[in-house]
Amino acid sequence: MMTNSIFLFIGNHLTLDFINTKMVDLNGDLELLPDFDHLLNWFVKGNVLNIKEARIIYKRWHNKPEAKDAIQLALEFRNILFHLVKRITDKNNIQTTAIKEINRVLLQENEYSYLNYTQNKFCLITKLKIVKPVHLLVPLAQQAADLLCNIRFSQIKKCENPKCVLYFYDNSKNGKRRWCRMDSCGNRQKASNYYKKHISKS
Repeated sequence: MMTNSIFLFIGNHLTLDFINTKMVDLNGDLELLPDFDHLLNWFVKGNVLNIKEARIIYKRWHNKPEAKDAIQLALEFRNILFHLVKRITDKNNIQTTAIKEINRVLLQENEYSYLNYTQNKFCLITKLKIVKPVHLLVPLAQQAADLLCNIRFSQIKKCENPKCVLYFYDNSKNGKRRWCRMDSCGNRQKASNYYKKHISKS
């Protein structure tokens, strides 16, 4: 099942990592979720599903209408979350349509609980029961609700590299994180500033 995908989990929040699955490279837009296989792989890498759960869903839906519906719904929901986050970072009011869409998905919650005994103690485990494609969106809607309820909007930022489209939650101690990654955008910007500074002196 699983594809050899490379995903960036640099957002410090699943909502931001999800919208970061649409990037840009030298050739323009770069889609990291082109199909159902990649979507399930992202869910595994993001600890939304374990590998066993993903394989069960894959076997049940692969090459069936559910797979096509799942990826379409996921990309549509990602677009909604992207515009929600963009409005936050642009300091614009959040559209009620985005809240309605999140709530619409939350209404699809289909969970079950079971007792688990480990390390000499009991604990209650709650799991999402995935019966139809929209159920895959429920954890994403829950994370979006968490982002809105529990994180200061000023800590949600876009990488300061104007050519970068990645977002992150700045949970650094001083709250001054500027780049998606220092080893890429940060270093490129530092090199550019250094070059411009020394050219201006010559």
